[in-house]
Amino acid sequence: MRVDFSEVLKSQECIVCGTTFALTDSFERHLRQTQRPFQCPNGHGQNYTGQLEKEKLEVALKKATEEVESWKRMYRAANAASERLLKTANSLRGVIARMKKARGKRFRKDGVLA
Repeated sequence: MRVDFSEVLKSQECIVCGTTFALTDSFERHLRQTQRPFQCPNGHGQNYTGQLEKEKLEVALKKATEEVESWKRMYRAANAASERLLKTANSLRGVIARMKKARGKRFRKDGVLA
């Protein structure tokens, strides 16, 4: 009976003694994901450190969510400013209409129609 097996090996170097050894690709991925300690052939303990992929994605998601919230706040502020400007423009239209109507009429010194 013949069994064919192939696996990619990745070379590693011990951080203590410098011995070169190999881990299968799948086992290295497992060690990186779990950050569990392992040993070189001479028994020196080591492990992968740094953020896990899941943590990196969570940080990126949080950052993107904060950015979306920031854009929403800016949109609401711009919308509110737009509403205020529209109300001001409508008020000014009324003032202009009253001024056009009052044109040619006499005013007292205090600015009131006589």
